[in-house]
Amino acid sequence: MTVLTLDKQQDGYTIIESFQDKYPDKFNEVLAHFRNSSYKKDMFKKRTQISAWVFMEIIDYGTLVLFLEFCKGKVQKSELNLYESQHKFIKNIRNSCAHNDVYLINLFPQEERIARPQAASKTFCINMGINQSFVHFPKIGDLINLFYLHKKVCSDNLNQRRYSEGRWLVDYYTENYTLFQKSVYLTKFFNSIFIKSVDFLSS
Repeated sequence: MTVLTLDKQQDGYTIIESFQDKYPDKFNEVLAHFRNSSYKKDMFKKRTQISAWVFMEIIDYGTLVLFLEFCKGKVQKSELNLYESQHKFIKNIRNSCAHNDVYLINLFPQEERIARPQAASKTFCINMGINQSFVHFPKIGDLINLFYLHKKVCSDNLNQRRYSEGRWLVDYYTENYTLFQKSVYLTKFFNSIFIKSVDFLSS
């Protein structure tokens, strides 16, 4: 939103019209949900055109990822161009949380090991002090991308809030270490990945 607002070449409407031209089915799906939402009925009735600001309020995360990919190269130099390909990893965790899936299982499955992870993910590991070999595992790669982008894109205040929440979980792990140490996978996850990811938010 900040990028589109500050980009003097964008009026907030043209880019949505271009998105509609390229992805008419997806746009019509979004519009149908908007039109039929009892929560947003008044918001819909007041508009003859959809601006980027409204669009961002009514789309789901999958459409957000598609929109970010679409915006690449269409906005002036920004984090959108630097990080747009990483949002699909964050989407995995967002969907897992939304459906109340269990995250702390199958953390290091050899059968699902990614042969060639994205170079950006490996770079994130270096910056966060995490061994690069861990991004070969899907869930770990998703988490590393989530924490790295949160640190780089979100405000200092929000990062500090997430850091405090993360430290609460780290403290719980430390206080109950005898319980967690029964699983070599959980101790490896917390000691080698999660604690470093949380500390990165405050670095």
